[in-house]
Amino acid sequence: MKLDRKCIESLPIWIKLPGLALEHWDMEMLSWIVSAVGKPLCLDVPTAKMVRFSFTRVCVEISTEATLPKMVKLSDELGRVMEQEIEYEWLPFYSKKCQ
Repeated sequence: MKLDRKCIESLPIWIKLPGLALEHWDMEMLSWIVSAVGKPLCLDVPTAKMVRFSFTRVCVEISTEATLPKMVKLSDELGRVMEQEIEYEWLPFYSKKCQ
């Protein structure tokens, strides 16, 4: 039997958006924000039920080849631009063998 090493091309990770303004707490806006990182998969229960307001927590599928942003720019209802921090709960180790 011959075993081939296959490199993982994408994987799910949890991200946090600390201090996200309540005006951005709808599914369409959250989806748009986290799309800067990857494909939105799901929200954690406290985020979905809106019972914790200090941060939102979203699971996203990322490409292992992507450069992950540390922030995304948002605008408020008055058109003012602000930066939203993105925190990664865990990031994969990248092996040079997979490049």
